[in-house]
Amino acid sequence: MLEPGRGPRRFLGPGRYVDTGEYLAVLRRVTGRAVRLPAVTMLPVGALTGLVQRITPVHLPAEYGAIYTCAVSRPLDTSATDLLLGEPPVPLEQTLADTVAWLAATGRISPRQAGRLATGQPSAPSGR
Repeated sequence: MLEPGRGPRRFLGPGRYVDTGEYLAVLRRVTGRAVRLPAVTMLPVGALTGLVQRITPVHLPAEYGAIYTCAVSRPLDTSATDLLLGEPPVPLEQTLADTVAWLAATGRISPRQAGRLATGQPSAPSGR
């Protein structure tokens, strides 16, 4: 909760913990696309990207910390955020479908990357 004198803090608000396997399964359902690369092969890529990132002004979309977090796959306690927000989260399927559709509509990903969301095929039901 917000407590005076404790300084700025961040709250993690994923709605509920989703491990990498479940995340990719949902992404595959809504887009028809998703590939899982083993963390053991991605950790060195993340470490190298961190070094290269120091000398390039362009953000590189791979970070060691994020890859490591996915690799250890342990549930996170989001109870403080849940209590603070006080309402149920949007279903993961809807969040991913909305995000991918927006990324495709704004040209941030290609229609191929967006999969069925770029072609107008229906995504998974939102659950709401």
